[in-house]
Amino acid sequence: MGDVAGIEVEIADAVGHREPISGEFDSSSMPGLTGLIAEAASDAVGNATPRPGTGSLTLALSQHREPRFVALTGELRFECELVCQRCLELAPVNVSQSISLALCRSDAPVDALDAVAEEYERWDHDGESLALGPFIEELVLLSLPMVVAHASAEDCGALASQIGAADKQELTQTPFAGLAGLMKGE
Repeated sequence: MGDVAGIEVEIADAVGHREPISGEFDSSSMPGLTGLIAEAASDAVGNATPRPGTGSLTLALSQHREPRFVALTGELRFECELVCQRCLELAPVNVSQSISLALCRSDAPVDALDAVAEEYERWDHDGESLALGPFIEELVLLSLPMVVAHASAEDCGALASQIGAADKQELTQTPFAGLAGLMKGE
């Protein structure tokens, strides 16, 4: 297993190989992910030092016969740290994504894949080769959670504990507690 982010796959050649493309990568060569991780680290409480996200990819290319397209199947795993929306500290984010894509030219008719739409998602791509770095980056960005949070509130930092304590204190107060006294003129 090597660094797969720097590989440019010749699609026609890869379809004929039986062995899947497999390897590890980090986000340092992917500008979108690098920026996202750096921004998260600077937004976190205490301005943490960003660490590149790391991951692995296994990808097989095969020729699908009816309708005719190149199928990309495999597994993507990625780990990084982003800002928890509860405590504003860095929280681990783990992405595990199955890949089942139909590589199609952008001018291919949309209905050409209707028969296999349940099994494959259409991925438009023009060109004879596929640069894995941008491909991986896009898959990771599409797979990240919309809201990042620690697995449980107990895992959160001090800010979440302070807010939780304030919320509990507000819940114990009743809005009409002093109303009877006010009505009696006290």
